[in-house]
Amino acid sequence: MILRGIGALLLAVLVGCTTAHKPQWSPGQPGLQFVEGVPFIAQQARNDCGPAALASLLAHQGLSLPLVQIEAAVYDERLGGTLLADMENFARLQGQEPRSGRGDPEWLQAMIDAGRPVVILVDMGFGPLRRPHYLVVFGYDSERFLVYDGRSAGVFIDRADLASRWEAMNRLYLYLHTTDAQEDGAEQAGQG
Repeated sequence: MILRGIGALLLAVLVGCTTAHKPQWSPGQPGLQFVEGVPFIAQQARNDCGPAALASLLAHQGLSLPLVQIEAAVYDERLGGTLLADMENFARLQGQEPRSGRGDPEWLQAMIDAGRPVVILVDMGFGPLRRPHYLVVFGYDSERFLVYDGRSAGVFIDRADLASRWEAMNRLYLYLHTTDAQEDGAEQAGQG
């Protein structure tokens, strides 16, 4: 009976795309830098964190598409998730200029300062058990990053925790490029 309970708890922790951090935030919080006008798009299923994150970026650019449309184009049933390259290709088909690569926390801050939300892939698993998950990073303060995790409209994740979880997934990012001199400088700083 105890093993069954432990197994059920472990399964609940490992399945789905959610995070456990639920602190509140407010735009007037001292020291908080954030990108205004980034819509929160909630996940509708346990593994549609990628489509929800992409929907948020697209909506920030003024292109509001139904989540089901994005999911139909980018979700891979065989994988039980979404590849970053498929999200990038979908954004391109929508007339956007997606950019992807490898970044670091300083680059994320520069992108936020330039007014660009960024989708990153992190590992939300524990120990050797991997659980890829997409987050929309749209703010930061001195110790944390502010993200949409697919279930909550703005949660803080400790800077070191985010860096470690992002590193486990090779620090991959996706954002939508626009012509802006401040962003171009931030983009160049993040290549690596």
